[in-house]
Amino acid sequence: MNVKLLHTSDLHIDWLFGKFSEQARKVRRRELLRVLDVIADVAIAEEVQGVLVAGDLFDSSRVDRHTLTTVWLAFERLTNRGIKVFVIPGNHDEEITRMFAGIGEDNENVYLFAPGRENVVELENLTIYGVPYETAVSGSSPLQRLRKRDNPGYHVAMLHGTVKTLPLVRDNYGPIEAAEIADSGMDYIALGHYHNFQDCSAGRVKAFYSGSPSTLSFDNIGERYVLLVEFSAVGTGITPVPIPSRPYKVYQYNATGKTLPDLYRQLERWTDPEACVKVIIKGIVDLDLYPLQVKIREQFAEKFFYLEVVEDTTLVPACHPNDQTIKGIFIRKINERLNSPNLTEEERLLLLETLRVGLTAIEGRRLD
Repeated sequence: MNVKLLHTSDLHIDWLFGKFSEQARKVRRRELLRVLDVIADVAIAEEVQGVLVAGDLFDSSRVDRHTLTTVWLAFERLTNRGIKVFVIPGNHDEEITRMFAGIGEDNENVYLFAPGRENVVELENLTIYGVPYETAVSGSSPLQRLRKRDNPGYHVAMLHGTVKTLPLVRDNYGPIEAAEIADSGMDYIALGHYHNFQDCSAGRVKAFYSGSPSTLSFDNIGERYVLLVEFSAVGTGITPVPIPSRPYKVYQYNATGKTLPDLYRQLERWTDPEACVKVIIKGIVDLDLYPLQVKIREQFAEKFFYLEVVEDTTLVPACHPNDQTIKGIFIRKINERLNSPNLTEEERLLLLETLRVGLTAIEGRRLD
């Protein structure tokens, strides 16, 4: 008998979007809530037997009743179609079972795994193991708390943690070794915590991060997915299903030798009222253009859904090319060196210090 499941994680409903305007923040939080309906649409259309939510359904354990009720109604929409829902808590919503207390009616087809409970669900031809995130044991692998049962059919584990082979890992919540995955005896491990799609399969065991189904920050731009997991006699098949999400874009701009109108013209070309955009400005910038962030936001903030400007620039005084004073010649020589393509970071820092000390002496100021 074939089995079909849908795997998602890290919806982070009620994400703060702290840097956004109040109106943009409200829009984005509504969009995160609506993603659950999109996921339900996919689950119903694909006629899956169950939906796996591998942690961090919510961004925190402090969620208002309206949001909780809306999520529960989405679950009931699935269970009314015969689709079971399995949810484990993550490091952001560790108290998820308490959060749902008193919301709606008990639903035997919604499984909220939690510490101290029987966290194994035995179904026809399928056994689901939910390993809830627990702060007290977050330094150990969640696979250490899983004991495979001698049941027929397919075995699926739900974990919220960090596979050590992940690129650019910034934390060590629930560290998982690839060898543990290979030795788990599972047919599939539904992973949560990492916000991008990632294949962490090892040995004969399929293990995947679905990634967040909605873009949450500039750290997880790119296509968003839920994963269709199909078990059959020939093996386990994984199909990423794209989920529409508000675009996030990152642009870099080299401001060396450029004027403010040059920068404004480029920003006009990038304008997108539906996009969240980060502009990283690099290069050597005249002090006359400082502060760029303020000037850009004043001119362009309303032309993007959200605009973030990051300055990674070197500030130097403006200097006319025909200035033959000692100060003019000194600045021009330093700028020429700073523009050298083979300049090392150590040399750049030394040149900037030379510029600071030299201008202080030329202008007759006291060196701090």
